[in-house]
Amino acid sequence: MKKRLLTLVLLSCVAFSLMAGGSQEKATDDAAPNKEVVVGMENIMFQLDPTQTSNLNASMVFENMFDALFHMNEETLDIEPWVCTDYTVSDDGLTWTMNLREDVKFWDGETLNAEDVKYTLDRMRDPKMGFTGNTNYLNSMMNVDYVTVEDTFTVSVTTEVPVPALPYLLEECYLVPQHHYQGKTSEQVATLPPMASGPFKYVDFKKDSMIVMEANNDYWAGAPDIQKLTWRVVPEASTRVAELQSGGIDLIQSVPAAKYEAVKGFPNASLKTVMSGCRQVLWPNHNDPRFSDARVRKAMNYGIDWDLVNEAFYKGTVPRMVINVNPPWLNEDLDPYPYDPEKAQELMKEAGWSLNSDGIYEKDGVVMQFDAMTYYEATSERVEILTAILGMLKEIGFDGKADPTERTVAIAKMDAHDFGPMLYMASCSSFEGEGDIHDLYGSSVTNYGEYNNPKFDAILDELGQTFDPAKRAVLLDEAQEIAYEDAAQVWLFNLPFAYGVASRLNYEPMNSGRIHMYFATVED
Repeated sequence: MKKRLLTLVLLSCVAFSLMAGGSQEKATDDAAPNKEVVVGMENIMFQLDPTQTSNLNASMVFENMFDALFHMNEETLDIEPWVCTDYTVSDDGLTWTMNLREDVKFWDGETLNAEDVKYTLDRMRDPKMGFTGNTNYLNSMMNVDYVTVEDTFTVSVTTEVPVPALPYLLEECYLVPQHHYQGKTSEQVATLPPMASGPFKYVDFKKDSMIVMEANNDYWAGAPDIQKLTWRVVPEASTRVAELQSGGIDLIQSVPAAKYEAVKGFPNASLKTVMSGCRQVLWPNHNDPRFSDARVRKAMNYGIDWDLVNEAFYKGTVPRMVINVNPPWLNEDLDPYPYDPEKAQELMKEAGWSLNSDGIYEKDGVVMQFDAMTYYEATSERVEILTAILGMLKEIGFDGKADPTERTVAIAKMDAHDFGPMLYMASCSSFEGEGDIHDLYGSSVTNYGEYNNPKFDAILDELGQTFDPAKRAVLLDEAQEIAYEDAAQVWLFNLPFAYGVASRLNYEPMNSGRIHMYFATVED
């Protein structure tokens, strides 16, 4: 088994806060007042409660304002202590005791302490708050039993079962001040100015339009170089590109492949691309009789000519995905499903389906026609790719239609596991194998397609309580083999993230897909 084992880097935050060397070194001198940066996004968050977020863009915007106990290293993608300086784990693997930095202050000057950490984790799990989306997922993975304040700057988290991946999960839990949020409902918090301890302070927010931040020059890890940071919603890719060219925007996300060469030619900007950990899939509803048979799901995987899609949209630079697990945890004995329409037709015949007079599969009066719901804009490149894939599948007898649905409606349907027969979505990686594949666990809140295999679940049960990295790697390989053979999803591709970056902005994109501006610098 060829696999590099990922290990946690247990660095002290004392050393980390020195920011010695490399891209993470921070300037502490007063920055020039014209160091302003504008970021053009497809979308941003829809409200101001950092615990109620369900998409990558919202999370990354909040990440620029809020701290967490742990932090993902920009270069290595390892999880490192951040507000937490160090920790110990009890012999039974249930209690994590964490020491906190003593110099972290919220924007109002109050010191972040263990009471705030306890309040943050208790608030996440409070059923009265009604949190959904990513918070639901984190709660289901962390299995927190209770949180104890040991002293002012020491907190312990006790889980119901051992959770070896806890630091990866806590990295996504934004620390909120008890004195600011206590007594407020999530609905109230959604409309109120946030309070945090992160590198950029909140200034203004207009839903579906923009959010404005300013530098927290008293930030414990050093002041950001950028003094004013504006995130603008610019849904149309062509408009984002045009504003980058004109200088109205300094950083744009999701440059379509068709615009790569144009952006490369801009005298005032450059194109920067990175293969992300976000995975694009078609997810059949396993409770739908059309897709309950693994042979049907396999046929769909075999029915996609990815090379053709890849060349048309990405000039051949994006390979077909194997399964919804990223390196270094990907089972390297597995290969992507190849394009094999004959094999697809053979499997459909074995499953009892035959082509009707319209060339569409039919079985016992049920016709293989379906809508594929997605939360992407109808004009987006991702929906264009979906349409192309559905066109290929129609050639072999699957009659699918793209169903772009308003994002909040789509997310609600996903949370209720009521999206219809097919879902087209992306899931972004925590870069920890268990987190990757947990979407397929039977009782997971993010198992939207309701894949169910007791043998697979038993392996994940064992994985979830195994600390040894070598044993975790073996279990992950076994789980992937089962899901792959079941064709639990129709696996498509890892999203390439392409950014247009103004020449005045020193910014390197991350594989995580996050836009974290703290380490960026700007020249005038």
